[in-house]
Amino acid sequence: MKKKLSIMVLAALSAALLVSCSGNDNKNTQKTNTAPVLGTPISSPTVSPVTSFGQSLVSQDTGTDNGSYDIFPGQPNVWDIARDFSLGDGNDDQFDTALQLVVGPTGTFLPDQNYSELTFYSPMMGSADGVKVAAVSDGASMGISSALTGSYSAFLNATSFSRLQQAVDLSGATGPILLRWNHNASMYGGDMPGFTPHFRVVVRDFLTGNELEELSATTVDELYSAAPFLTTYAGQKIILSFELQDVPRDWANRGAMIDDVSVKDNNGAGTERVVNGGFESGDLTGWSANSPAEVQNMTSGERSLAGLNVKRSFYTVPNKLWGRWVDVFENPSMSSAVTATVTYHTNLGSDYCGVIYETPGTAGKALTSWDTTWDDRDIGLVSGVVSSQTYTSTTVLDPLWMNNNCDGSDDIYVEHVITVPAGGKAALVHFIIMGSYDTGLTATSVAARAAEIDSAAAAIVNNFWTDGQYRTGMTQDQIDAIKNF
Repeated sequence: MKKKLSIMVLAALSAALLVSCSGNDNKNTQKTNTAPVLGTPISSPTVSPVTSFGQSLVSQDTGTDNGSYDIFPGQPNVWDIARDFSLGDGNDDQFDTALQLVVGPTGTFLPDQNYSELTFYSPMMGSADGVKVAAVSDGASMGISSALTGSYSAFLNATSFSRLQQAVDLSGATGPILLRWNHNASMYGGDMPGFTPHFRVVVRDFLTGNELEELSATTVDELYSAAPFLTTYAGQKIILSFELQDVPRDWANRGAMIDDVSVKDNNGAGTERVVNGGFESGDLTGWSANSPAEVQNMTSGERSLAGLNVKRSFYTVPNKLWGRWVDVFENPSMSSAVTATVTYHTNLGSDYCGVIYETPGTAGKALTSWDTTWDDRDIGLVSGVVSSQTYTSTTVLDPLWMNNNCDGSDDIYVEHVITVPAGGKAALVHFIIMGSYDTGLTATSVAARAAEIDSAAAAIVNNFWTDGQYRTGMTQDQIDAIKNF
C-alpha cells in the first residue's frame, strides 16, 4: 500500500542537510555527441493519449507472485502513473509507490492531477519502439486460465488506439447475413480522472476506411456474445473492425479478448466469410492490426509548493528498461531567490526484504535493489547528484517472507536542496529502471548483484550528456534548467 511521508521524518531529514545541489550542474562542461530529439507539444492528438504504459520485455522471472504475469504478451511490467505522477506498482509489486514528490520542510505533497490538465509531447512511439497492439495467445503468460473458447483467443492491448480488423467479402452472399463473435473487455480509465475507455465493434468502408456502422460499444467491463445481421452489406466488401482505447493497469489484465468471429450468409447456415475467426491457428493469420502511434511523454498541470511553481513530466519508450521523470521548479518572484528541500520518497514492494546498494560505477548517483523473497523483479533508481539519500538494505537472505527475518527498510528517501534564482527555473531528472530478472530466484547471499539493472543505471549516469536518448522528449527549456546531472 502507498505510504505518505510523515512531516516529522521530513523535518528531521531536512534539518541534517546543509549542502545545495544547485552548484552541481555540469552540463556545460560535457560534450554532447548525440543530440536528443526535443519534445514538442501535441495540441490536437487524433486519439486521446493514455496515462500508463506497458513495458515490452521478455520476462526472465519464473516466480509465483501474481505480478510475474504479463499484462499483455511480451509486456511483464507497466508504468502505472498515479495522480501525483508517482509510479504505482510496476505490475510485479516492485513498488508500493516510487518518486513521490514532496517540497519544503513541512512536507507538502504534489496535489493530484486531472486528465484535462495534462499536456502531451512528441515523439510518437510505434511498433519499432516496442508498442504492442494485438496478439493471439492461450492466456497463460497473463495468468488467464483459458481462452474464451478453444485453445486461443485474440487480445487487443490497452493503448490509446488498438485495432484488429479483417476485410470481409460479401460478394454473392445471400441474406440474411449473420455475424457472430464473443468478447471480454476489461476497461480502465487510468488513475487520473477524465479519461474514458472505449471498446467498439464497427463496420468500415473497404476503400476509405470510414465508419459505416457501430455494432457494439462499451465503456465498462463487458463479457458479451453478439449476433447482429450484416444483410445491408450484401454484395460489398467491408472491413470488420474491433477497436480499443484503454489504459493498462498493474495486477490486472486490461484490454479485450476476442473469439469466435464468424460471418455466414443464409441466416448463419451458408459460407463462412471470415478467415481464422476462432484464432486456432495460434496467430493473426487473416487479420491485420493498425500501425500504432502512441504518445508516452506527458507533463502535469502546474502546482504551487513552498513558493515554487512545480510541473512534473514523465517519458518512456516501450522497449527501454527505464522511465524518466523531469520536475521543473519555477520561482515566480522577480526579487528574491527561493531555496527549498525537494524529497523523493520511494516505498519498495519487497517490504523490508530488499537488498539495496549503490550501483557500481555511478559514484552514488544511482541505487539498485532486488527482492530476497523471490517475489519481485529487480529495479533501479537514478537520481544524479543528491544532497542525501537514506535507505537500509536487508542483511538477511530470507526467501520465505513469512519468517519475518528481514531487517531492511522498504523506504528510500532522496533529497535535493535547490536554490532557484528570482524569475528562474531548476529541473531535477530521475530515472526508474524496471528489469526482466528476479535476482532473488538464484541468489545465494545478499552480496548478489542485479547485473541487468546495474548496467542500465551506469549507462544513464555516465552517458546522460553524451547519448541523446536520455534527454529525448525533453524541451530545451527543461534541459537548460537541469541541476542534478
